[in-house]
Amino acid sequence: YGPEHPTIVNCLDNYGIHLLRLGRAGEAEPLLLESLAMGRKFFGDRCPHEDHVLAGLASIAGKRGDLDAQLDYIRQCREVGARVYPPGHRYWHESQGKYLRTLISQMETHLQRALSDSGDVASRSTSLERARALLAEWNAAEELETLRKPEQKWIDCLITGLDAAQSNLHGHDEASLDAFAAACASIQDIKDDSSTWKSHKDRAGKFLASIRKQQNQLANSEGHPPEQEP
Repeated sequence: YGPEHPTIVNCLDNYGIHLLRLGRAGEAEPLLLESLAMGRKFFGDRCPHEDHVLAGLASIAGKRGDLDAQLDYIRQCREVGARVYPPGHRYWHESQGKYLRTLISQMETHLQRALSDSGDVASRSTSLERARALLAEWNAAEELETLRKPEQKWIDCLITGLDAAQSNLHGHDEASLDAFAAACASIQDIKDDSSTWKSHKDRAGKFLASIRKQQNQLANSEGHPPEQEP
């Protein structure tokens, strides 16, 4: 085929994703960037592999901790998937689903930072604002309601967490943390975990452990008995 050919676009994409799955993100990234550029050269804005390449680049950015780049790549992935494939197509579902999962993952990350007792008020406030902005973006994606529905219970739980983070910005509000802990515990009690991605129960468990740790640290500092695990 030579160094540049429509088929090479797919080859670079597949090899790059293969390296990424092997944990070799540094080697995968230049291949995916080359596939992205070549795909746009040959296919314009209708490249059938572009959404897949962009999702891979988003994953690399996320592993690197570059949340802004991750979000930019996954938004492009969503746009390409919606442009190239009709609703209901397998690759349409894949691109839109990865976009929504990234919103959730970043919401969780920023909420953890907003709830952390190690950051200053300004940094925690910024994290809270970013989490709320991601929630607004999630809510605005009304055309993806079918894909959003399985995650809605977890989103409702995260909203309780955002309220707790707000209440704890300038001091310790035990009631709001208890409310979030109760919401996480109720998620763990659900017998039918409807998530099509990561288990709601696992994600709730991580937040619950974090909340208990904070409460125990506060109790120890004030001389009170620590919270018991439910």
